[in-house]
Formats: sequence, C-alpha cells, structure tokens
Amino acid sequence: MQRFVRFQRDAEVGLGLLEGDDIVPLKGSIYDGWQPSGAALPSNGLRLLSPCTPSKIIGAGLNYRSVAEAKGKELPAEPILFLKPPSAVIGPEEPIVYPSMVHELGFEVELAVVIGRRCRRVAPDSALEYVLGYTLANDITAKDLLPDSGPWLMGKGFDTFQPLGPAIVTDLDPGSITLEMWL
Repeated sequence: MQRFVRFQRDAEVGLGLLEGDDIVPLKGSIYDGWQPSGAALPSNGLRLLSPCTPSKIIGAGLNYRSVAEAKGKELPAEPILFLKPPSAVIGPEEPIVYPSMVHELGFEVELAVVIGRRCRRVAPDSALEYVLGYTLANDITAKDLLPDSGPWLMGKGFDTFQPLGPAIVTDLDPGSITLEMWL
C-alpha cells in the first residue's frame, strides 16, 4: 500500500510518499513512473495540498439509500451524475469559501476514486485496472441552490467546494472501510 501526497515547501510544490510522519520526495509521475528523489522530510514542516489535480470531477448523486430515504425519494435506477470544475478542488485543511448568496451549506464525506490513466468506454469487469487509488473527498453543496433535477452545477460547482486528500492510497479495498466526518 502506498500513500501519495502533494506538498508545498516554501514556494516549491512536490510529490511524495507518506511514510509515517515523514514524506519521501519523488521525481517523475505517480501515474506512469516515479522514483524517490531525496531524504525523507518531516511532514509537520510542509503544507499538504490536494493529492492530485484532476481535469474533471465526476460525482454520483443520490447514491446512498439513507440520503434518498431522508429526502423521501427512491434510489434512481441509473446514477445521477454531475461534474465539478477543477477550480473547486482544494487540499486538506484549506478553507471552504462560503458564498454570500448561499444560505444552506451541505457537506458529505465521500471516497473519491482516482483514475490512473486515460480511459473511455471501459467494460465494467476491467474498470479497476484503471484505478490508481482512492482519496477522501468532501462534497460541498449549496443546498438552497441545488434544483431537484439537474443540472447541479450551481449548487456544487463553486470554487473550494471539493476538498480532497490528504493522500491517494493504493491497494485499498473500498468495501472494507468506514468513512467518518466531523464538523
């Protein structure tokens, strides 16, 4: 199991492997070849960033039975998909900007799947071959700006509405974990 991070040290951004309380700097790309590039750094002197910079974020809405029941709705037969722009992504511990026109801000802890290589029209039985790993996501929503039927961009697409991280974890069984969130 590896835990990839992005970090900032002074004005420099780097990639690394999180090992205990230290970060081992890497050179190359976590997607197609990397190598350690120096001595481990103590993580307490570094700022952790979003572990990746996605070109797009695809979310699935109303996909938890408890959420659907709380809203008095049935789970949809097909997933309700929505997009978030890359400008929504921030790292762990970064502040979420609460837009002045929003009166009800919602949040949900999610497990984000990080795709490791370009793909399209992948057969379901081959899908996991394209997964690099998983990271934590906080799906922020302006609930009062979210229509019952799409598009959901207005309620979900604000800058800072997609905190990610701190790490991309490989070789994780998503069915064996529990996610928790505190406010």
